[in-house]
Amino acid sequence: NDFKEESKKFQSLNPYNPEEEKLRRRLLSSSPVELDSADRFLIPCDYKRDFNIDKDIVLVSVGNIIEIWDIEKYKELNDDSKNDYAALAAKYLGKKQNNEPEHI
Repeated sequence: NDFKEESKKFQSLNPYNPEEEKLRRRLLSSSPVELDSADRFLIPCDYKRDFNIDKDIVLVSVGNIIEIWDIEKYKELNDDSKNDYAALAAKYLGKKQNNEPEHI
């Protein structure tokens, strides 16, 4: 259901606006893949090129989405020395509900 809902958002982008059309085409593009006899699949060449995916990859489950990352890019993005997860959690997850009193 989430995918269908998100797809509707992308489909509502204006095809006469070059930026929105470019975004819509890229985000709604898909390439069917088949598993081989060893249950492996090939990443389409244009995806490997466009997303700079080399030989070694990481599959990451984020909620109901599976992401495919080049291993080096994934390590760089998730380098704990560059990320302050406590600050991010406080900023985005620590918001007060409207009915909770503010502490001074």
